[in-house]
Amino acid sequence: MRVLLVVILPFLLPALAYFGWWWWRRRAAVAAGRPEDAPGLGDAPVTALVAVGVGLMVMLLVGFMISGDGRPGDKYVPPRTVDGVIQPGYFAKPNDAQ
Repeated sequence: MRVLLVVILPFLLPALAYFGWWWWRRRAAVAAGRPEDAPGLGDAPVTALVAVGVGLMVMLLVGFMISGDGRPGDKYVPPRTVDGVIQPGYFAKPNDAQ
């Protein structure tokens, strides 16, 4: 699931936005009685879509990398319930982990 949200979705988001725009413009052209004015699907700016997708993916990965509290070798202790109270997750040093 993490790979889908962090890698695949940001990479495909520009293409999905373009296809949404293409579909909207095609419907508008057909509804106006001028289907010849509709953009062709083959006219997609593939290089720009790939570049923006890769850029979004890299920005998201770098953002996760610099916002993490853990250091290499630290162990993540997940959230748990203690006496009915949820204790948040945290990073512990390898010798402090429970």
